[in-house]
Amino acid sequence: MKDDKKMHEHNKHETKEHAEKQKSEDMDLLAELEKLRSEREETHQKLLRALADLENFKKMSEQRQADFIKFANVDLIKQLLPIYEIFGLAIETAEKNQEIEPEKRMTDLITGLKLVFNDFREMLKKHGVEKQDTDRKKFDPKLHEAVSRERTEDLPDGTIIQELRAGYTMNNKVIRPAMVKIAVSKTSEDTGQKPGTAAAGESDKDG
Repeated sequence: MKDDKKMHEHNKHETKEHAEKQKSEDMDLLAELEKLRSEREETHQKLLRALADLENFKKMSEQRQADFIKFANVDLIKQLLPIYEIFGLAIETAEKNQEIEPEKRMTDLITGLKLVFNDFREMLKKHGVEKQDTDRKKFDPKLHEAVSRERTEDLPDGTIIQELRAGYTMNNKVIRPAMVKIAVSKTSEDTGQKPGTAAAGESDKDG
């Protein structure tokens, strides 16, 4: 009877030890699974970030390429602008001379020049080139270059009075600023501000 009881106690003890060991192993297994799950999630997040970085890099590369193509002809266009303006001047001069010498050849010359001038203008437009409109516009240092000033109380300080050389943009980017004469008030003149200084400050405030 004692032996049976002793055996029962022994078995009970072994069962308890086995249960505790099993519980410990289960906890270790759960911890390992949790670790693997955490590592998998971390790897997944890293992969997502890498894919996002790759997508951003791809977009930036495409944008750079698009900008390069868009403005690749800037230098060529800048060289062609003076020729374009010479044609315009030739037409203007020929039209004035026609009043003095109204001959058919002068008419033909004007017609031919206008055709070339219009074709040239269309070519520039095709490449996104546009002439700036400066008439009575407010001086903007991002678009204009003030090379002269004129004292007047009839116009607001910094108003463009005269365009001395045309300015151009290409795809909304300035490729040649317009040279202009601007209005300056007595106050600005007395304080010794340079042409366009006051207007530039106001432009910055507006921006």
